[in-house]
Amino acid sequence: MGQVLMNLAVNARDAMPRGGKLIIECRRVDLDRPTQMQRVAAAGPYVLLSVTDTGVGMEPDVQEHLFEPFFTTKPPGQGTGLGLATVYGIVKQTGGHITVYSELRRGTSFEIYLPRAAAGGETAAPLPRPADAASGGSETVLLVEDEEALRRLACEVLEGAGLGLKILHPPQGAAAMKEHGTPIPEETKRAAREADGVLFGAAGPSSSAVVSWLRWEMDAYAGVRPVRFFPGMHSPLAEPEGIDYVILRENSQDLYPGREGDLEALARVMPDLADKTGRTIGHFGAGRFAVKVVTPAGVERIARFAVELARKRRERGRPGKVTCVTKSNVLPRSDGLFQQMSERVVREAGFEFEHFHVDDMARRLVRFPRQMDVVLCMNLYGDILSDLAAETAGGLGLAPSGCFGDGWAYFESVHGSAPDIAGQGIANPTATILSAALMLDHVGLSTESRRLQDAVGRVYRERKTLTPDQGGSATTRAMAQAVLAAYRSA
Repeated sequence: MGQVLMNLAVNARDAMPRGGKLIIECRRVDLDRPTQMQRVAAAGPYVLLSVTDTGVGMEPDVQEHLFEPFFTTKPPGQGTGLGLATVYGIVKQTGGHITVYSELRRGTSFEIYLPRAAAGGETAAPLPRPADAASGGSETVLLVEDEEALRRLACEVLEGAGLGLKILHPPQGAAAMKEHGTPIPEETKRAAREADGVLFGAAGPSSSAVVSWLRWEMDAYAGVRPVRFFPGMHSPLAEPEGIDYVILRENSQDLYPGREGDLEALARVMPDLADKTGRTIGHFGAGRFAVKVVTPAGVERIARFAVELARKRRERGRPGKVTCVTKSNVLPRSDGLFQQMSERVVREAGFEFEHFHVDDMARRLVRFPRQMDVVLCMNLYGDILSDLAAETAGGLGLAPSGCFGDGWAYFESVHGSAPDIAGQGIANPTATILSAALMLDHVGLSTESRRLQDAVGRVYRERKTLTPDQGGSATTRAMAQAVLAAYRSA
């Protein structure tokens, strides 16, 4: 709370360049039912902390992005854009909720609702929920899945959790191709932009265009791939217990999404381009080339995302360390730029930084996985290492992911479709369920997200309802139902 108050006070100071009043109040409140404005997930007893200033106020479009990491209205170099994002993260991690009200030239008021503790230190029990009160609020999520069976399963998990989500499943993939002549019609794009979260199914041949639009056209530059071992999972490691880190993949640059051409054309444009040995492009004759793109702006934004991710993990008891992965010893100008800028951003933010070359890092993920926290990778390296990391924690079929842009994100299983078991109903639903949990955290339902993850852990720990890939005999639906049962009984 000290950090929360400090950040809000600094924000108020900057909003009052000629001076003004800063008012901090704290009082008890009892909410009979949640309201959409307050965004409180459950009725009950709270402590209301309000911070009000008499400053310049904010435009509505600024308020919409206020808590997004790195959003700032200050000139370049005068603000990180992390102050209010940090406040939001701390409040959410304590099970609280925050709202803002602002008027131009009159000031701004932040209200923070924190669950009130009983006298003995335990959180007070929530008041009975009115029958018509939704669990989650008005969050809208988009379900993008071409396979009917998997679409039904994802809906069953999200609806069965009782979170009051509005779930949309617009046309896309093969079905949209038949009806609209394109795998991702404009109505689907519009719905995706407006949704609070997008849950995408396993990628297959008919959905590659959908992935391309979600990731590159929507500029979802930060690929978050959690690597966590739940006891009961099958791991090739002798001692996988305690594996819990995140591969953070820069999604927008490097060798992706592919800029290739003929060497002869490159030699005509850059005849003097030479490698360390002095060989020019013309030396190689006919062939192909690929372009690797690394820009200061691209590195800075992914490094700041890594800092915010490390901050959130540190608040949950993790080390809060960033490990950067490049091949800067071979590519000193491109990979070297990524390493140097990442180190500057991370160290200036006050977090521990370390760097390993990608070949050494592959070894370390197998030998020392418990030493990792936030592993920041360039695009290609992150793509490869995240698959390796997933196998150490139980298998690629269990790995979730989220791809984040500025104020927008979509979530998907790391694995693609599995044609060898298609139609058999035995695919492991873990990656889809954990991806849904990441989405819940993104839309502000962090408590429900942790609860769903814990339910997955319980099913693995009991080992009664696992699919064949994990040594069981359960169907996809049976395992999903077991997770839902564990969620409801938590």
